[in-house]
Amino acid sequence: MANSHGVADADGGLMALLGGAQSGDLFNFNPVCPASDGVFRLGQRTAVALAGDQNVDDYRPLINDVLIRVRTELCVLESFMRETALPFIQKKGVGWILPVHETSETYVAGVVFVVGANFILLGSTKILAILSIYHDILLGLPSRAFGGFLEFAARGGVPRDADEKKLKQLLDKQFTEVKKAMERSDGSAKVSEISERYAREIEALQESQAKAKARRQEKGIGQAQQVAAGISVPLRVYGQLSLGLKTVLEAFDTFCSRYLVATTVLYAIFKSVHFWVLPDFP
Repeated sequence: MANSHGVADADGGLMALLGGAQSGDLFNFNPVCPASDGVFRLGQRTAVALAGDQNVDDYRPLINDVLIRVRTELCVLESFMRETALPFIQKKGVGWILPVHETSETYVAGVVFVVGANFILLGSTKILAILSIYHDILLGLPSRAFGGFLEFAARGGVPRDADEKKLKQLLDKQFTEVKKAMERSDGSAKVSEISERYAREIEALQESQAKAKARRQEKGIGQAQQVAAGISVPLRVYGQLSLGLKTVLEAFDTFCSRYLVATTVLYAIFKSVHFWVLPDFP
């Protein structure tokens, strides 16, 4: 049976499975912390895939010992969110965080919650940040690189913004010449002449780009480029999501490491003043 956080007894169940004769029993285990156990199982499978089952057997105690400790750190956070924080918020709402009128219940609940969250978040968020970094290095970065390469190939070796840059250069030149012409006495006629000239240049540029695209399609490259472009989209999206997740978790870990204790102290002081000194305010 699991304890209130689902950590100690769950670890005992896992350790019993690890020491058992049948390694397949691990995958029949009903986890208390499913996400944390998923990380544990993924670590085991990765070790077997990289080193082979026979080699892993020689170092299984060390591998399991490391993985179970990572899993325990994650399980502390997961069980806190699943079994404590979210159920309490679903039942009581968030009015106890900063209530208009502080009561003994809201005061104790708020202070105990933030103080307990300090001990849990200060250790667990570091694990999440590290896992996100490894995930981005192993999967996110290759996805972004390969997706970018496929997109580059799909455009026939032309950078994505090459056409836009050429058009922008023409428009910038047109703007500069129009600005100078407006300063002259015969500016109106000159502006009209400049606009017509650049309109022809822009049209010629667009025609040349369209012809280049048509030539690629005539050579049979067009369909392959479309396939490459289609594959590149989910790869680049996944890579950017991985990078974004890493950035968010690193920022959250930095906040917890540097500012969470100070925020907790200020919050506890504020609630104490509200409850003990100004109970009827506002």
